[in-house]
Amino acid sequence: MKIKRLVIKNITFIEVELIPLEAFQLAEKLTKDIDIDDTEFVALTEFINGILWSGDRKLINGLATKGWQKCTDTNELYKLI
Repeated sequence: MKIKRLVIKNITFIEVELIPLEAFQLAEKLTKDIDIDDTEFVALTEFINGILWSGDRKLINGLATKGWQKCTDTNELYKLI
């Protein structure tokens, strides 16, 4: 329970309606031939200028092929600690 509180207290929830159309348009262009279901995650990452944490190698590799380098996975995060 302590770990859950630690994680949740550091999460900011953002309503999808607040993400600008431009971020969605870019995300859709990037994800359309990889996995369109990931569009919102990519759009949010773009909007907050963040890093997308995913275990989806197809998504990570597909986005990297398109020059979008804003992804990481658990293995990369472990290297930081």
